[in-house]
Amino acid sequence: MNQSGDRGSFVSISEVAEIYGVHPTTVRRWIMEGRIEAQRVGSRLIRLDLESVYRKLGRPTPSDA
Repeated sequence: MNQSGDRGSFVSISEVAEIYGVHPTTVRRWIMEGRIEAQRVGSRLIRLDLESVYRKLGRPTPSDA
């Protein structure tokens, strides 16, 4: 899942979508629009630095379910 280390915590598009309560397609659109940055690892794998995402979008607040 997450890889922690000196360079931060890297997560998948699906994990960011789950954190923010949106569809993975929305996260992909944010990347394409330049709202958040992503790193391509290999030919298909994309990872996002979670702290960078938080700085750009803010930390999500828990919703009352």
